[in-house]
Amino acid sequence: MVTVKINGKEITVEDNTLILDAARHAGYEIPTFCYQADLVGIGSCRMCLVEIEGQKKLQPSCVTPVLHGMSINTETSTVMSARASMLEFLLANHALDCPVCDKGGECELQDMVYKYGPHKGRHAEPKFKFQEKDYALSPVIIKNSNRCVQCMKCVRVCREVVGANVLGALGRGDHQEETSFFRHFLDCDQDGNCIEVCPVGCFMRLPYRYKTRPWDLKGADTVCQWCGTGCRMVIEERDGILIRSKAQMGVGLNSETLCARGRFGNDFMTRAERLKTPLVRRFGKLEPASWQEALAVIKENVPSDGERIGGIASPRLTNEELYLFQKLFRTIFGSANIDSSSRWGSDAVEAFAKAASMDAGGVSVFDCMETDTVLIIGSHVSDENPVTDYIIGQGRRAPRIDHTLP
Repeated sequence: MVTVKINGKEITVEDNTLILDAARHAGYEIPTFCYQADLVGIGSCRMCLVEIEGQKKLQPSCVTPVLHGMSINTETSTVMSARASMLEFLLANHALDCPVCDKGGECELQDMVYKYGPHKGRHAEPKFKFQEKDYALSPVIIKNSNRCVQCMKCVRVCREVVGANVLGALGRGDHQEETSFFRHFLDCDQDGNCIEVCPVGCFMRLPYRYKTRPWDLKGADTVCQWCGTGCRMVIEERDGILIRSKAQMGVGLNSETLCARGRFGNDFMTRAERLKTPLVRRFGKLEPASWQEALAVIKENVPSDGERIGGIASPRLTNEELYLFQKLFRTIFGSANIDSSSRWGSDAVEAFAKAASMDAGGVSVFDCMETDTVLIIGSHVSDENPVTDYIIGQGRRAPRIDHTLP
């Protein structure tokens, strides 16, 4: 444990805690574009510069650990001037198209300029443009490099978390562009995590484009239904139509990540083609019917002998839904003929759970990553549980970074 002073306030934190995390723990917010707890720090945006007594130069707090006895100032005039200067440099070539940018209303650059930045720029030279027209990187990702702030979070999350490694940096200096090589479609089936971490309107979701503003959306926290990983997410709607799904940043097993299905595969909820009423076959044709009519047909056609009826449940259903399903068949229909499309029978699952000591209590995926060996049986994790695959991949490539304070 080390004791430091931040803006005159003395706090005690763990060894090797970053100044940024220590300041946040003390109640002081330090702005940053390039920092994210799950990514290796690079200190590139220089927005998080702080003043350390005894040192001549300002230091990036996102890559500098605290030392015992260190005295840090995060809000001096020198620090505030440095932040304003960094924002001025970023705005020198940044496209000023906020009224049409899909990130408007939740753009980190907008927020920081309002809070820290200069309200008048001194750069009068023509802005450098990467392209005149936005271009697609996939059927769901549209790219505008003129808005980039060079935080490299898109490239890093692609490489360090997802493991796809299909994004890179072309060019140098202020002409550097984070994109796919040759600016063509990404060779990636995990589209979208680059959108989630982008602080500005550089990477954008194509289905969301020009449809609404964030303040017009109503959101609800939920759990993704596409697999058993249990990713925490937010679904947002406007006028009863689902507009987008996104991760709950820093929450749950998935943190900022979602697979392509979780992020772009939920619009079926409000599709016009979705069934809203029961269908009853009349004269060989399915026609809409009321629930009373549908239940009457079921009652008329379900055999009284429970041995002559059975039910097949999807393995994607929740435990609560499966419980209700089996209760319906056992108590109402009097049948124990229940099955699932899962690969293993119930006896096999119980035997495997006992052999692996899972019947004594499970462990999290992160606990599994602390072991030397992970054995995956009967599963294609990258297809069936993509976010779990991200975590396994992180454990395989490098130790997981955890800057969370106790």
